[in-house]
Amino acid sequence: MDIAKVALTISSGYIAYALFIPPSAISLSYFVDIHTISVVIRAIGTALFVLGTLKLFVLLRTKLVLEKLPPLSDSDVDPVSDEKINSFKGQSIIYSPSLNIVIEHGNNPIYLEQKLFEIHPIIKKMLPLFVMRMPDSKLDTFDSKKVRLSSDLSKRFIEEPQCVQLQKTSYFRDRLSNSLANYRISLDGRIFLELRDEVIENRKLIPLRTSHMSNQLGGSVILITKNGTITYLKQGNRTAENAGRPSPAGSGSFDIMKKPQMESVSFQEYAKLQTKRELKEECGLTDAEIIDIQICGFGRYLYRNGKPEIFCIASTSRDSNRIAPPVREWDYQQKTPMFETIHGVVDKKTPSPHSKH
Repeated sequence: MDIAKVALTISSGYIAYALFIPPSAISLSYFVDIHTISVVIRAIGTALFVLGTLKLFVLLRTKLVLEKLPPLSDSDVDPVSDEKINSFKGQSIIYSPSLNIVIEHGNNPIYLEQKLFEIHPIIKKMLPLFVMRMPDSKLDTFDSKKVRLSSDLSKRFIEEPQCVQLQKTSYFRDRLSNSLANYRISLDGRIFLELRDEVIENRKLIPLRTSHMSNQLGGSVILITKNGTITYLKQGNRTAENAGRPSPAGSGSFDIMKKPQMESVSFQEYAKLQTKRELKEECGLTDAEIIDIQICGFGRYLYRNGKPEIFCIASTSRDSNRIAPPVREWDYQQKTPMFETIHGVVDKKTPSPHSKH
């Protein structure tokens, strides 16, 4: 808006001067001469450069401090209805067992809201400063388009079936809402923003339909190979979040698709398409090598302030010794995957004897 104001001011002055000076003072053709116009354009460019430099100088002198808060856990949030909370190594997730039983068999339509999710007004006003200080990001982080979930999934929601509301968001919007809510923000020594207040209320996680967080929808998938192993990867050391920690064979945020494409498939089909994309990208699989994908759960990460996640299980025709992240993924995944062998029949009644959780 500042750039637009400068350009509009200079252009308005130029037009007003050209129209209202006495004709005898200078010929009006002077103002439509290509040389004159080029001089004005250079003047506008110089003014914008000076304005941008001044703003950057002021921003760099602004003392914005991010004080890390403890991540939300089961001691901070009370589940509602049939929800449960599980925690592991400081990371908690809230989920509904009754929803997880039916979500795979649902056929919920999608409605995509075209308007981009808006971040907090204060953050938007000081956007360059916050972008430079974004948590869980690095200099090479880019702002790719993502999907926001703004419907609260439940057993009844899936069975009716109700329409799933999705909205356009982006990677930066996630980092400037869900990630930033893990910090108390001070400006020039004064606390002025704490997004955690927009995540929980009266010890309850604020519903997705009324939340002011980006709530970027993602998916994670466990892969079972032809020779009976569970495959999982290890996050690359350059990743901004959970570097060096084990991760599913495919995990990541869902990409946006064109509105007609998204609304032509069910929510379940869309989730499977996105998790299949993650498997192909992170394990180097092809469509033909992915035998099947099933949705086995849905939850919201408390340590990410309510970020929603779809959980799947998939099988492949490849053996474990042929699973390897492609070279393009080596910045995000370590080159050698890890495996755990399945012994005997494994289902909800007879878990693997080697399973610890």
